[in-house]
Amino acid sequence: MEQQLGKNIANRRHELNMTQQQLAKLSNLSINFISRLERGGSNDVSSTTF
Repeated sequence: MEQQLGKNIANRRHELNMTQQQLAKLSNLSINFISRLERGGSNDVSSTTF
């Protein structure tokens, strides 16, 4: 499930022509977290983060 979530986030970010840095800034999350999430390497996502 995490991999599909990450793919969806990455796909939408690309559709919006956003960088991971821009998404991180807008979401108040770290670039490292965004990167791990998109790769499916993080399963520590709270409902607040969404």
